[in-house]
Amino acid sequence: MTLHSITFPFIAEDLPYSYDALEPYIDTETLYYHKRIFDTYIERLNTALTPYPQYYDWTLEQLLTYINLLPPLLREPIGKFGGGVYNHILYFQCLGGDGVLDPETPLGHAIEENFNSIDNFKKLFSQSAQERFGSGYTYLVQPIPFNHAPTKSNPQIADASMNLAIISTANQISPLIFHLYPILCIDVWEHAYYLKHKNIRKNYIEDWFPIINWNQVSSYEASDLNRLPLPYNKTDSHLPFI
Repeated sequence: MTLHSITFPFIAEDLPYSYDALEPYIDTETLYYHKRIFDTYIERLNTALTPYPQYYDWTLEQLLTYINLLPPLLREPIGKFGGGVYNHILYFQCLGGDGVLDPETPLGHAIEENFNSIDNFKKLFSQSAQERFGSGYTYLVQPIPFNHAPTKSNPQIADASMNLAIISTANQISPLIFHLYPILCIDVWEHAYYLKHKNIRKNYIEDWFPIINWNQVSSYEASDLNRLPLPYNKTDSHLPFI
């Protein structure tokens, strides 16, 4: 499932690996039930969007990024269920690797530039995830450059992906709502870790780092998926300013 292109109806696709692939860091039973919860979010998102055919061709990223343009009654379910679907896809797709980030890659350089070192990034990311009160996520994000391709008059767009930050949100709130593009996230809802780690979130966070798929994370950072065009004609006078 490709984050930037999925539209209604949203499909509960299989995980990109088997349920036991993340052992011993994330156990099979936890991953199985976590996937069932993800599937429920997809069902509820489809139900919420069904009465609004004018938004069927909006991608999930566009629905979340331009949520303030949606009808008021649709904003809450898109934020809740759309955010839940998006966050889970990102979470699952960014796992299944060996947890090793090559410091010589563009993403490795960007993390070292923004956080002084990869180890310091892990420390700050872990702290943010540990301090998230209740349910939610911690993300590695980059700003969304709404302009199109870099030009001589607008060269800073070319370096936008180098501006990385760590943020945390409650429940299923997506950073896209704040015009921040997530390229990595950890789910700290209890269902993500309670069966194996009980209430010791710290142990779960430590077990999460060794299975990050940094190649997948780098594919988000290195791409232009973060250029999200407004689904309307930008000259429409009735649209509110974003």
